[in-house]
Amino acid sequence: MIREATKEDIPRLLVMCRKFFAASEYADITKLDEDAMTSTLCGVIDNEQTCLLVPDDLTGMVAGIVYPFYFSTDVCAQELFWWSEGGHGRALLEAFEAWAKSRGANAVTMICLDRLGRDRVESIYKKAGYRASEHSWIKRLSDGD
Repeated sequence: MIREATKEDIPRLLVMCRKFFAASEYADITKLDEDAMTSTLCGVIDNEQTCLLVPDDLTGMVAGIVYPFYFSTDVCAQELFWWSEGGHGRALLEAFEAWAKSRGANAVTMICLDRLGRDRVESIYKKAGYRASEHSWIKRLSDGD
């Protein structure tokens, strides 16, 4: 069963965040700050415009936000991060879509990080009715001075 995360889930969520971060392109350009990540998780849990959904066994998570789409009056939902290591990926996606719809979203935007099984994730998206929209690029601008 998929449910909303609570602050009691944060220690397990941080374990998944570390794995996600280490496997992503972000590890090449910055350091994971556990205090910042904890603050982010708490903020997502506490904000009515965001969600953080997890399976009961805490082997995955999806976070997202709803916002007015900048080109129209539609409401869009944007995934912030999605991770599954227990076979709950599709259920998390479906739960996120249901949450987005319950918040009035007309569309959902999902992310696919290149290093994290892009072909597999794209296949999941296509089977769920998604289509490619854009590809993002990342560059470190400074050493954090």
